[in-house]
Amino acid sequence: SFGSSFALLRPRSLWSPGPSPRVIIFVYLLFAGHINTFDYLQR
Repeated sequence: SFGSSFALLRPRSLWSPGPSPRVIIFVYLLFAGHINTFDYLQR
């Protein structure tokens, strides 16, 4: 059905309106921090 297929598009309802923007910003900053650290180690 459409409901089950829609649930597969977002596993564990990760991108549902549930997560607040703070969680998305936290993950983004954490990801950006890892990128900056990796770039620093490459030099």
